[in-house]
Amino acid sequence: MVLMSHREPLLVKNMTKDQNKQKSNGKIPAYVLALLIIALMPLSAYSQMKTVKWKEEVRLTNGQMIIVERAQDYRYGYAGGGRPGWLFDYARIRGTFPPPNGEIAWEGRLAPLALDIASNGSIYLVAVLATVAGQKEYGMSDGSYHVAFNFMANNKWQRIPITAVPREFKPNMMAATHRFFIVDGSTVDFVDLPLKTKVDSDPRLVKKYRDWPRQ
Repeated sequence: MVLMSHREPLLVKNMTKDQNKQKSNGKIPAYVLALLIIALMPLSAYSQMKTVKWKEEVRLTNGQMIIVERAQDYRYGYAGGGRPGWLFDYARIRGTFPPPNGEIAWEGRLAPLALDIASNGSIYLVAVLATVAGQKEYGMSDGSYHVAFNFMANNKWQRIPITAVPREFKPNMMAATHRFFIVDGSTVDFVDLPLKTKVDSDPRLVKKYRDWPRQ
């Protein structure tokens, strides 16, 4: 017992020397590295997201024109087995219809395709699936792409069957947004009708974005 009590200070002294040696070698303790990684994770996630915003002319079936503010979020990642790139994640729109309707707003994991008003004053929105997350969220089966909404009071949207959308409605919002803003890198912040017609006339635009099932 006496011998052990004499050796203990020496052991502690040697441990202290070893720790000082590690510090002098410039090594960062593992717990410090872990804290740094945790601190940098939010910054890394933020850097993997981008948002594009623009205003767009939208012609209604009745011939009137409104300006719709649009925004789309993109995340950097993999799509299938291809190379990483910017993938659609979320969309937001805001616009003002002629009186007595006023302002409307919508957001979700779908790509808006048509925003219009019927002769009875009902406002409709048609959006198309753009992600697997959107497909799961709206319970869409394979081969179905479009989701429709009817605008209700207090800025609420009620989901309706796609076949309930008035037959005279057609796509009137820019569809090739990913190609225009991400692939082509456009920095345009205002899209008028001629530009939208040019962009969406691209034959590479998937047919499902051009129309939806009719009644």
